[in-house]
Amino acid sequence: MVVTTFNFLERNNGPKKFMRWKRWYDANNRRAGSDEDMEIDLHRTFHLPDDLSEFYPSDDIMKEFPDSFRGVFRRHILDEVQCSLRNASKHWSTIYINRSKENPCRISLFSGSPAPRGLRDFYSYLLLCHDPALEQEVHTRIKGTDAHGDWVYPHMNPYTLPDSHPFTKFRATPTCFRFFIIESKDENLTEVDKGLLAQKCLESWVLRRDYSCACPIGSENTIASNMPHVSRLVIEKSFKPSVRTYWNRITKPFASKMVILQTNTQNGTEEPIPNARTLRAYQIINAFPFLGALHKEEEIITEKGTKSTTDKDSWFNVESKIYQATPAPSKDGRRIRWLLNKCRDTGCPILQPEVNYQTLGKKELISLLCNLCPKIAMTLALLSDYLILRKQKMLVWFNYPEVQELVEEILNIVGFKAPAMRSMYRNTSLSERSEMQEQLNARDGSLELLLLSMKVSGIGLNYQQNCSRAIIFDSCDSFIEEEQVIGRIWRMGQLMDCLIFNIMVTDTSDTKALQ
Repeated sequence: MVVTTFNFLERNNGPKKFMRWKRWYDANNRRAGSDEDMEIDLHRTFHLPDDLSEFYPSDDIMKEFPDSFRGVFRRHILDEVQCSLRNASKHWSTIYINRSKENPCRISLFSGSPAPRGLRDFYSYLLLCHDPALEQEVHTRIKGTDAHGDWVYPHMNPYTLPDSHPFTKFRATPTCFRFFIIESKDENLTEVDKGLLAQKCLESWVLRRDYSCACPIGSENTIASNMPHVSRLVIEKSFKPSVRTYWNRITKPFASKMVILQTNTQNGTEEPIPNARTLRAYQIINAFPFLGALHKEEEIITEKGTKSTTDKDSWFNVESKIYQATPAPSKDGRRIRWLLNKCRDTGCPILQPEVNYQTLGKKELISLLCNLCPKIAMTLALLSDYLILRKQKMLVWFNYPEVQELVEEILNIVGFKAPAMRSMYRNTSLSERSEMQEQLNARDGSLELLLLSMKVSGIGLNYQQNCSRAIIFDSCDSFIEEEQVIGRIWRMGQLMDCLIFNIMVTDTSDTKALQ
């Protein structure tokens, strides 16, 4: 038994290493090989080819590389597939190319929320778990081998045939799932109809769907039937009228930039994708509206003669000079004071021009931030109630490190300090992360408040033993990510009812995403 990570497998057995295998094979067989890396599309968007054999190293090549895990294990148990295997990513490719076609190992996929994109993700899972012999039988008995590669018997749809028909065994094959459901040419087939057809496939290989289903099938024992209750509470607070007017003016240009068009390398079409940089700036301004004064855009003329904008001098661009000049976070609030002074100097109307925020008292500074930033006011109120008065340990989750650093600095000013409060970032070592987890789970541990990043700590670290309260400060990127965050405390082993607080500012992207 070997326990490892997707990243470790991809680094040592993934597509990049297979490129070296391909060059070695070409050189040793005196074939016309190229010194350049073989192009392997990692399928960041859903466009999987019909046949991946060209990316699949044969067993005779793999024998020359003893560090490969092909044929070593009888079963692979893959956890959190909705994050690591969705969209046929490089992690998916690593598992795929290390399966043996002649004697494929069994693959089990574990997930609380298996398919963020529904049928498309299930198709990528089917490609990993399918039976090669059954797939070959599909090509000979249903699809056929005519000159155009078209289906000889398209009317033999295994999902609409009676359950007693012998062709229903092909329901769990990727070829049928793709042709009859994902890329169906039936114009009358709606997305709901596709989902109903897919259920006939999923029921044959999905063991359970949620906590209320029996496992194993037919058993009366249920999973997590004795789990404590979890309550998700949304706490909203509005901007002050003057701050709302300023926020509306600052964020208005962002509305048309939330989504950008990206050219698909497979078919050349343009597809809309979220604009990560604009969304990040928007979310930070929701938390600290005065920072909108540091956003600058310039109009430029592109090579094609069209007008465009650039944010090279904006504080929200990490490569800009003003961002690079920002002081490091400190316990005395040096960063937040520096930012307030910079925003004041740009003429921010919600800040007083005559005030020097570097010398402003702690009480006055916290009072100012609570008036300008509803999320700060709500967070301090929750910490005062649950952490200080009720002595209950708490987690605070963030989506962006800039927000996490500023909130940590503000809490230091208020009086929350180590070892009672600590923060976990991307550069936090594994030993420190384990230490924080142990301290928070220990009943007599000194750690009472832990600030966490959703990207860093949203998977794998569990705090259910002695913590049942969490604050979600930033909006999650997806419902799946929020489920993972909540699952850090609401899971097997939790003995107390859990409270999850989503703090939001009224009439912003936070509340719209919730709707």
